[in-house]
This record gives sequence, structure tokens and C-alpha cells, in this order.
Amino acid sequence: ARCPNPHIVQFIYRERLSAQNVLLPGTMSPTSGSYQLNTQTDPTRIIWHADVPQAKDAAQRGHWNAYLDQALGAVHSSGPWIATIFDVPNFPEPAYPPAGQLADSTLSETWRITARDFVMCNCQLAREVWWSREERAGKLKYTHIRIGPPSKDALGWINANLQVDGYAPIP
Repeated sequence: ARCPNPHIVQFIYRERLSAQNVLLPGTMSPTSGSYQLNTQTDPTRIIWHADVPQAKDAAQRGHWNAYLDQALGAVHSSGPWIATIFDVPNFPEPAYPPAGQLADSTLSETWRITARDFVMCNCQLAREVWWSREERAGKLKYTHIRIGPPSKDALGWINANLQVDGYAPIP
């Protein structure tokens, strides 16, 4: 399907699980701001973060743009009918210590980043994409991929989460 004037808004949360599948605490400090790793098992209590690769300029707070396809430092391709991101989330120290990745998968931690992307076409919410990238026993893979129509409350959810992270709401 054609998608005129495409944009992508992406939210993520990160997890570190023990070999016994217990969520472990930690702090991430990407350029977009520090936050805690997820330790919630209740999906309604997970704290999502707008995923933007570059630090924001406090002098232009009202103009922060959460469209990942327009963000500085985001590897992407876009044109009048397409917006593509090439996202390879990593697992940096100290939140993810290398000692957690053991060759034996029964003893290794699982490191996971879960993303929830929203595709806008001509200022209309068109698709919702869920996916994860995880590492276990030193092996990386993309998992839990789901593409579908946006949920009924998606625009409200997007804007509420953007505002928590200091971004202007999207139309």
C-alpha cells in the first residue's frame, strides 16, 4: 500500500533476565536520557521510552521531534512513499555486563529490547509494529514481530508517552 508523507514514532523498553527468567535491575544511559531497565511483569506497568538516537537541545524543547525517520543519527531511508528504519539496538555496559552472556544457553542471561513502532501516513496512524531484539548465549535474533492496524487508543497512548519524555504530541 502507498504511504504518502510517511513517518515512524518508536518506543522501547529494555530488559535483562537471569538464566532463571527473573527480571534484573539496571540503568541505561543512551544519548536520549537515562532510565531504568524494566522490572515489571505486569504489562500495564511497563515504562516505555521514545527512542531517539541523539541528545535533545534544551533551547528548542518545544520543537523536539520524535519521528525516528527524521532524527539525527537514525539510520533510515525515506521518500514520498516510504519510510524505513534500520534499527540495530545494542546492549551496552554497565546495564548489560558481558559476564551475563555464557555459551551455555541454560546458564546465560537473556537481554531484550522490545519496540513498539507506529507508522504515520499523511498524518494518519496507519500501522502498529511490535518487535524485539534479544541476545542469549551470545546469539542475537529478532523476535516477536507483529504488524497490524493500530489499536483504538494508540494515538492517545503515543501522545501521553511522548509528553512524558518531553516531546510535543503528534497530530
